[in-house]
Amino acid sequence: MAAIEKRYGVPGAIILAIWGRESGFGAAKMPYNAFEVLGTKAWLATRKDMFRTELIAALQLVETGAASRDAMRSSWAGALGQPQFLPTSVQKHGVDFDRDGKIDIWRSEPDTLASIAKYLADYGWENGREWG
Repeated sequence: MAAIEKRYGVPGAIILAIWGRESGFGAAKMPYNAFEVLGTKAWLATRKDMFRTELIAALQLVETGAASRDAMRSSWAGALGQPQFLPTSVQKHGVDFDRDGKIDIWRSEPDTLASIAKYLADYGWENGREWG
């Protein structure tokens, strides 16, 4: 955690709070095939254009090797992995912190925690700022 805090300037307590809220520290199950969820929403949802973009991003994650096809499990809403990112957020903010060649926000705690921290940093988290 210290290396993630140093790189992104986000306190570990904040990262852990978000991780806990989004997936119960990784305990939440992702029971759905992300492609099926996003494809259905791209066809039937009121925000078809948004979900079409997310479906294409999910396909690109696999095509580029950033994530494996089998890993692409989601919530009912199409959110991926422990941080519950939509695919475009994985593309923009996902981190392969453990350097295994994949952005594994499903099984890798380092990738998950670094991705949450990068997301906050990318959206303007002030280095060293505490909650509130």
